[in-house]
Amino acid sequence: MADAQRSVAALFWPCTEPISASNGSKLRFSSDCVPVIRQRWVSNVLEPRGKRDVAALIEMRGRMALIVFKKLLLSMLVGMLPVGGAMAADVITAPATTPAPLPVYQEPAFDWSGFYAGVYGAAQFGSTSDDQYGLGISAGVNAQFDFYLLGAEVAVHGLTGDVGETAYGQILGRAGLVVTDDVVVYGAGGYGLDLGAPDEDDILVGGGVELTVTDTISVEAQYLHGFPLSGDDDKDQFTIGANYHF
Repeated sequence: MADAQRSVAALFWPCTEPISASNGSKLRFSSDCVPVIRQRWVSNVLEPRGKRDVAALIEMRGRMALIVFKKLLLSMLVGMLPVGGAMAADVITAPATTPAPLPVYQEPAFDWSGFYAGVYGAAQFGSTSDDQYGLGISAGVNAQFDFYLLGAEVAVHGLTGDVGETAYGQILGRAGLVVTDDVVVYGAGGYGLDLGAPDEDDILVGGGVELTVTDTISVEAQYLHGFPLSGDDDKDQFTIGANYHF
């Protein structure tokens, strides 16, 4: 019983010296224990219990608020992790360059260089001769230098009119400009010879336009004026034809 009393006394009145007991249930304390006993007695007996309860309640609520704050902070940190991962994934999967444009097919430009042959219809009007009409054939060669065209042509056509039938041959040089990939305008000049009667020859000067209709075929319109070298028959010649380019 004495040991139990000493244990209880040690819980409520701690001392720096051992507690001595006499007569079984009575306890005596050394003089050093008096201040400690007085302080504990004042805090537990004299201090109102309501004030101690309020202080304990405030302390408990403060601890609960701290715990809730820590939980909220941890939840926010955990919630931000998927957002950061998604942003990182977006950065990794974003294309580094813009998509390449789709190829656009363009037809190759017509090549005017090379040999050609064709047929044409002719109308020839003389100052002293009757009007004559006929058909002819031609052959020539072109050389294209960027936007410039040079060429040479040989042609012959048969003519018929009120004065009879005849034939006319000519040699021409051509120089022109490639206006577009499909159109050429040119000037022409050369020599013309009447192969029938009367025997006449001429200096020919004029020009024309030629345009393509397929990859190998072009159509042409041309005008030439003949200045007579022999005789006095000035001539105006109009031709329309088609050429095949090899």
